[in-house]
Amino acid sequence: MASRQQEKEARRQERLERERAAASAAQRRRRLQMASGGVLAVAAIAAVAIAAASGGGGSGSSSHSASPTNKVVAPIPPERIANLQAAAQAAGCTLHSYPNFGQVHTTGTVNYQTNPPTSGPHNPIPASDGIYDPGKTPAK
Repeated sequence: MASRQQEKEARRQERLERERAAASAAQRRRRLQMASGGVLAVAAIAAVAIAAASGGGGSGSSSHSASPTNKVVAPIPPERIANLQAAAQAAGCTLHSYPNFGQVHTTGTVNYQTNPPTSGPHNPIPASDGIYDPGKTPAK
């Protein structure tokens, strides 16, 4: 009878050992899955950070860019130019200076002395943006 008891105990010990081994293997798999998930998350965050830092892409190989009207726009000068005339010339612009005709508010009709108006008497309430039908332009 003792041998039957010993066999049962030996099988029980073998079963317990298999269960411990299976639990250990499952725990090891979970640790590996968590570690690989963490590595993937860090890689994804790094990729997003690199993409954001690099400006998001685009070809950028051309020194000129096309505007919405398909005209070529002059590039911004690479360095700040303190001389306004030289900066305008470097940007391909013409610099115009107009005298100051004052800044008085008026409710009457105004005839501006420059086009576009740069200074002078003007209506205190600005006209709204938009395109006006003929005969319905805002008062000057």
